[in-house]
Amino acid sequence: MTLGAWVSLNSLGQHPSPIISSDSKSNGAVSWYVNPMGKLVLELNVNGKPIRYESAVAFRKDRLGRWMHVSTTFDPVSKMVTHYVNGRSFSREKIVTSVPLHFGSSLLGNFSKNSLVKYKRSMQGKIDEFVLFKEAFDEVAVRRLFEIGCPYEIPNAFGNFTP
Repeated sequence: MTLGAWVSLNSLGQHPSPIISSDSKSNGAVSWYVNPMGKLVLELNVNGKPIRYESAVAFRKDRLGRWMHVSTTFDPVSKMVTHYVNGRSFSREKIVTSVPLHFGSSLLGNFSKNSLVKYKRSMQGKIDEFVLFKEAFDEVAVRRLFEIGCPYEIPNAFGNFTP
């Protein structure tokens, strides 16, 4: 499975910032969010308990308010979860428990009532171009997602600007 989105966070508060949250209580239900320390988290419901795959810090204070492309892959074949920022892999974790993943009814930018996260808040920021693919993309494919969605600069007499 591959998740991806352009995200601009206004702040890192005391509570996680959800990107997507499944409204299911069943095994394999998925939530994907940024925790208060700025780490990407892929959270799975396994027998009613959360299994979390946390990245290194992706959102530091200097990145707040700026658009970043984030992506996470869950690859049951290689048994790895990989987190990406702006098309580059920056954190990998071994899958500890492999269960079939599913979303069912889900919320973008909000935690569902059935989420295993204790404090259910909405994202303090913006999400654009959210994607979800059944397959786990490799780094080249994730980089391509970033490149396709990346704003371009238009040169003019007054310098470059991003539309």
